[in-house]
Amino acid sequence: MNKKGLITLIYLLFSFISIAQKNGRLEILDTKVFDTKLIHLKGNLIDIRTPEEFAEGAMKGAKNINWESKDFKKEMKEIASNQPVFIYCSGGYRSKEAGEWMIKNGFTTVIMLENGYDAWKEIHKSSNSQEN
Repeated sequence: MNKKGLITLIYLLFSFISIAQKNGRLEILDTKVFDTKLIHLKGNLIDIRTPEEFAEGAMKGAKNINWESKDFKKEMKEIASNQPVFIYCSGGYRSKEAGEWMIKNGFTTVIMLENGYDAWKEIHKSSNSQEN
């Protein structure tokens, strides 16, 4: 296998990382796969950034539930845990923490945007149709 093929293989493996815990699954997906699943699966889109970050721009249809808020757990109880939940933050760190918490607390499918909203926005610069 040449170097280009190996790099492609590694990229694909990291694009489809799944972390299985208990009965739930946390999927960490690149922008393209995340967008595709978001279109085809019925679920909730949650922006876990701060309200200030959310006000600066967000994905169309996203609900803002701040991971850093003391009310995060309470607000997440209102989200159906048996449906897919799509989550993102700015760069991926907070959504990974939130996703792991969600799986531990009974959510069956949590789909996280790898590298967060900042990377998503960069890729979608030419098309603002998916932003609020």
